[in-house]
Amino acid sequence: MRSGDVLCATAADLARRLPPTGSVVLLGGSQEGLALAAVITAHRGNAPTSWAPLELRSGPQQMPDGVRVFVVEPVDGGLGWRKLVNLAYPEAEVLIPSRRLALAA
Repeated sequence: MRSGDVLCATAADLARRLPPTGSVVLLGGSQEGLALAAVITAHRGNAPTSWAPLELRSGPQQMPDGVRVFVVEPVDGGLGWRKLVNLAYPEAEVLIPSRRLALAA
């Protein structure tokens, strides 16, 4: 995921899966996940979007009311990782790139 073209294509793919309106926060747990979150934010244009590091060590995290939470990573961390994400951010949805794009990385 160190190619600008792959990063841009992956971010565009994931941005299309987000709701077109409404406040969104994107969380990334790795450098690549944070890079994806930042580029997706740019793809969202005028839709209120922010990004931040994924925090899994502090227990359940509070997010502002009305904000949808998405965790973005270039690869799936597996069942254990997804369980941790769910414990810390019960309302979060996990977005992983399509297999085709992930293989290009």
